[in-house]
Amino acid sequence: MRKYSTIFQRILPEKTIISLIEQHASYLIEASKYIKKALNNYLDRIDDDDLIESLSSIERKADGIKNEFRDLLRKALKLSFEREDLLEFIHIQDNVIDSLEDFGKLISLNLLEISITEDIKTLLFELVDEVIKSIDEYYILISNLEKTFYLSYSKKIIEKQIEIINNLSDIEHKIDLISLKLGKWAFSRKNELNAIDIIHFNNLVIILSKIPNMIARLADKILDFLK
Repeated sequence: MRKYSTIFQRILPEKTIISLIEQHASYLIEASKYIKKALNNYLDRIDDDDLIESLSSIERKADGIKNEFRDLLRKALKLSFEREDLLEFIHIQDNVIDSLEDFGKLISLNLLEISITEDIKTLLFELVDEVIKSIDEYYILISNLEKTFYLSYSKKIIEKQIEIINNLSDIEHKIDLISLKLGKWAFSRKNELNAIDIIHFNNLVIILSKIPNMIARLADKILDFLK
């Protein structure tokens, strides 16, 4: 009896490839809730070990889902997509979670000594807000993915998915512009400010600015899946 039960579980698994991708993506939302607090800590010179532990805990949970995903992929009898494409997809998505954790950790390594003007603080918060927005939009995209397949690629749902993908492209462009302004500001003060602070500041901006780039890559892959 157990033999037949195992066979049916493989044919009709309780968890699907898409549902595990969505579950893994939910940790993006959870981790993104901490990055604005991390930025506030940076600007206020606050060392927050609890925040780092929270992000690390989220990352470990996401790794657990990633391992489940790989195991299910290995056992799957039939797939709608290439295994290599699915593995690359979960790898990129996992890198986004890692980047959010890295941002929190990097902030804790160096308490701010440079003086940041209000206009630069505004740009920093705009950057964080746009990163969070890109993650939120992406999660909507992922949440609708299984519905898209179940409804046999409904035209209405696909049009909504494409609209979200276009929004993500606009967010990516906006973040590129903000990052450029912040980078120019940091390096324009190379003769008057602590070099370590400038490099640290710039690395924080780079980590955040790479997140929407990765999400844009994921969105492109979703477009390929929908074809």
